[in-house]
Amino acid sequence: MIHITLNDYLAERVDDAALADLAERIASACWSVSQFVSSSALQETQGSTEQLNPQGEVQKPLIF
Repeated sequence: MIHITLNDYLAERVDDAALADLAERIASACWSVSQFVSSSALQETQGSTEQLNPQGEVQKPLIF
């Protein structure tokens, strides 16, 4: 199986540089959020804050 990176895929198939840049930035942001959520259990920051969100619900802890 041949592995291709997102950057290579976009370079080959997307003619609009701005669209390719946007896709790369979104992918980077998703990776950053994933890393933050994954490490939250190690930092013990995944618990409930007992605060209300904008919808009036109590914030729940992250569950893995």
